[in-house]
Amino acid sequence: MAEATAARGKLQLHWKMLIGFLAGLALGLVAHYIAGADAPWVQWLTTYVTQPAGTLFLRLIFMLVIPLLFSALVIGVAEMGDIRSLGRVGWKTLGYTILASSIAVGLDMLLAIVPDNVVKAAAENTILAVMFFALMLGIGLVLTRSAATETLLRGIHGLFEVSMTLIGLVIRLAPYAVFCFMFNLAALFGWDLLGSLGKYVGVVVLALAIHLLVVYSVMLKALAGWSPARFFRSVQEAMVMAFSTASSNATLPVALRVADQKLGLPKKVSRFVLTVGATANQNGTALFEGVTVLFLAQFFGIELTLGQQATVMFVSILGGIGTAGVPAGSLPVVALICAMVGVPPEGLGLILGVDRFLDMCRTTLNVTGDLMLATVVSKGEVDSESVQAVQPA
Repeated sequence: MAEATAARGKLQLHWKMLIGFLAGLALGLVAHYIAGADAPWVQWLTTYVTQPAGTLFLRLIFMLVIPLLFSALVIGVAEMGDIRSLGRVGWKTLGYTILASSIAVGLDMLLAIVPDNVVKAAAENTILAVMFFALMLGIGLVLTRSAATETLLRGIHGLFEVSMTLIGLVIRLAPYAVFCFMFNLAALFGWDLLGSLGKYVGVVVLALAIHLLVVYSVMLKALAGWSPARFFRSVQEAMVMAFSTASSNATLPVALRVADQKLGLPKKVSRFVLTVGATANQNGTALFEGVTVLFLAQFFGIELTLGQQATVMFVSILGGIGTAGVPAGSLPVVALICAMVGVPPEGLGLILGVDRFLDMCRTTLNVTGDLMLATVVSKGEVDSESVQAVQPA
């Protein structure tokens, strides 16, 4: 009982990050308007204290992000192993997931991401090549079922769990890192920082809303014959749960119940699509990661080529598959993409203070997208347990 009380009284991580964000912002603004970014003591503080501390945090993230993404991608694809047994349902799920994510990659880019030596690609931090190998390995595990491959998959599960544990330990340093990042940025840019941050939050929320209300509505009507209004009324319980917890995994039990009781979807479809979708169909996360990297590039005055923008889009889509369905699970991926396209990763400090709210918004989109996908895939399918087909409005 005492331990439970202590746990309830302990300040949650997102509140600690907000405190670090506000404290760094306030002190940075004071330094900017009282002394200026060129003042000797400000330069000493940023050079020898705040910048090294922030860099250490980022290096710890980068150290773990390859094993995390590699294992998560392999597991995310391998968990679609039921595609073989589910047949049409599995392939429809995979096809509509790709459609919802709008993957579009040119031939030159495709050739560039196929590694001739995956160990060399990992050593050179060629993330796209490593991701491609992880996808191929996941597909191989789907197609090859044996005792040996099950052992390999369990080993990769172990790598994922260890990576998540270590990432969790590193993320505990985020409040101190965000303080350092925000002090540096506020000391350099002053109040202009807040204006840019407000525009960023507005753009992300608007993009998520358009995807939710427009893209999902079109797919529901065109592919499943469902009334979007009826669908959104039916899934509002799962949407509220997703918004409040900011976790696709924590919302999964509610989403399964909504799919069964409110939408009347066949259980064999909803169980498969929603379970896989909690990890592999995170449209909101992919959208958030792409918009964030483009915003940071614009903030720092970095012009991204069309090829770099395509890279951001592609890695964001794969990141949607390889991102853990837990709060702040996308932050390592954002830092990684920034480093790939030459955007200063310390810009991550800009979004850490508002990430909890945006995390709640994008998780709502993710969970709603899973339910939308289950509804679309269910068209024409019959539940063997209840022997009833889905009847669209």
